Amino acid sequence: MDVSKEQRLLKVFAIISLIFGIVSFLFGVLMIAGGGIAIGNVENITTDTTASAEEVAEFSALFIVGGLVTIFSGITSIIDWAFLKRVAADATKYKPAWVVSIVSVVLGCLSVIASIANHSEPKDLVGNIIALVINVFIFYLVNKVKKSVVA
Repeated sequence: MDVSKEQRLLKVFAIISLIFGIVSFLFGVLMIAGGGIAIGNVENITTDTTASAEEVAEFSALFIVGGLVTIFSGITSIIDWAFLKRVAADATKYKPAWVVSIVSVVLGCLSVIASIANHSEPKDLVGNIIALVINVFIFYLVNKVKKSVVA
């Protein structure tokens, strides 16, 4: 079977997705470790700074929750990699990648809306818009592969 240019581009995006997934996963682990270290050293932190034990606990909890979300993001990027890699290798296996790309576009739209509603910093909004554009482009590529298989 001939590999289309869309499949070659999907292979590139699959590699990018894998790299981002691994990096996100590692950052999530580091965030959880940092939150745990802060909780374990509440006494030292409160004596060395003006922070109260309550503030350190809240900060640590936020770090741990943020780490869990970042790990989840990394895992979904790795799943995206697996599906995009399958489509890049065999166009007939487009269905899981097609569904995941639709979900990614919807979640990207929600992220942009949330950034606007929360009056986020411009850099956060721009990052969410860039992620949305990439997800829309991936959906476009997968959809083109789908149409070529169905036709």
